[in-house]
Amino acid sequence: MTKSEYSELIDFLGRKFDAIETRLTGLEVGVEAMRDDIRQLAEGLVATNERLDRIETRLERLESKSEGFEMCFIHLERRFDGLESRFDGLGSRFESLFRDDRLDVQRRLKALEN
Repeated sequence: MTKSEYSELIDFLGRKFDAIETRLTGLEVGVEAMRDDIRQLAEGLVATNERLDRIETRLERLESKSEGFEMCFIHLERRFDGLESRFDGLGSRFESLFRDDRLDVQRRLKALEN
């Protein structure tokens, strides 16, 4: 290899190494930017998980309250059913007690009209 060829080879390799170095620098910058993006995503994920934990806690409290309300409603429904059956019985008793009085009042009204 001649001195001139050797010099051209060195220049060629120097340009290639410069190009490789430029590309590597660009990749390093890109990797650093990606690391920053990944860090931000991780922080966002942690914040989202914390928020979900708080929401889950609130939902658990609401579920326990709703169970208490459900028991109250069941109790009230039973009481209402009992009152309803008692009221139905009172209606028939009222009818039987005042049927004769109503007939008597109707008879008297007819007598007055005549």
